Amino acid sequence: GTRGLTPLNSKARFSLLKSYGILNIDKVEAEDIRNIRESREQCGCSCRGDCKPESCDCSKNGIACQVERPGFPCKCGIGCKNPHGRKVFDEMEVSLHFINTMMNMKGVLDISGSEEDL
Repeated sequence: GTRGLTPLNSKARFSLLKSYGILNIDKVEAEDIRNIRESREQCGCSCRGDCKPESCDCSKNGIACQVERPGFPCKCGIGCKNPHGRKVFDEMEVSLHFINTMMNMKGVLDISGSEEDL
C-alpha cells in the first residue's frame, strides 16, 4: 500500500526536513503526527476468523472491515460476518485506478462515453 516507500524514524524525518530548509519543527504538531502514526497501527477489528456483528468494532461503528495485509488492520478472516462487508486490498485494482486517473488527468482517456470528439 505504500508504493515502495518505507516509513522514516523521527531522526531521519527531522534530517530530511532540515535538508530542505525546514528548521523549526512545532513540537505540538510533531506529537500530533506521532499520535496519528501510532493510531494507524491500532485500528481495525480484533476479531479472529469470523467477525460477529455484535462484537466486531468495525461492524459496531457501521463500517466494513479492511484488510491491507493478513492481520492488518483488521484481523478477521474470509469468514467475516460484518454486515457492512470486508474490503481486501487489491494491488491490481489500485494500480488500475491510478493509471486511469493519471490518463484522465492528462486528457488521454475519456471515459464519459462521449462520441463528440470522434
